[in-house]
Amino acid sequence: MTETPPTPKNVRPFRRALIDRSPYILGLGVTTAVFMVSYFYAPPDVPTFSVCMFKNSTGLDCPGCGLTRAFCAIAKGHVSKAITFNLTSPFVFALFGMWWTRSALFLAGFPKPARFIEAPFRKLPVVTALILLFLAAWLVKLVLHFP
Repeated sequence: MTETPPTPKNVRPFRRALIDRSPYILGLGVTTAVFMVSYFYAPPDVPTFSVCMFKNSTGLDCPGCGLTRAFCAIAKGHVSKAITFNLTSPFVFALFGMWWTRSALFLAGFPKPARFIEAPFRKLPVVTALILLFLAAWLVKLVLHFP
């Protein structure tokens, strides 16, 4: 006796569930990879080369310059050192932690706490404030660069 192939009625709910979970699967995978690389990678305190096109063309740091070194420092418990690399790094690291927690909670079957964590980021003023904070920290860095 052979099994009949699944009908579209049976397949659709599975595909829909996978589509609904895909942002959370991706979020958990990306953030886990970032945290693992941050913990095991040890970049030099002073980079020997830069892949930042802004820095290479202007000689100035971009808003994200230093985040890799800062993430690696925070992952090893050196928060003050991370702040010297990028002023907003502890905040960005915390956002990655929230992203990881949200994804893990949703995939573990706790969608309400996951949605509670992500709710503030669905509002434009919160996102705008985060962007402004990032740019303000960059301006402080530029002002300190040009005394």
